[in-house]
Amino acid sequence: MIVAYFAAHQAGGEHRQNSATTWVNSSHNVGASLGSALAGIIIIQAISVPAAIIGIVAGAAALLIASAVWGRGRATERR
Repeated sequence: MIVAYFAAHQAGGEHRQNSATTWVNSSHNVGASLGSALAGIIIIQAISVPAAIIGIVAGAAALLIASAVWGRGRATERR
């Protein structure tokens, strides 16, 4: 979280630092809310430990895929 705020502060430039850090905060809040909701659903639906593990692995895979897609978009913007 701290790294994201520092990166947003630098990426925002002189006139958009407040806006950039606001987006970081909003993104964190949305992610935390969705993660909590997903965890609640998984816990309620999980009858056994393997079902919970599958849910956690699926969530981690979704996070990795989303970060790879976002990173690829950022890499093409720099070119």
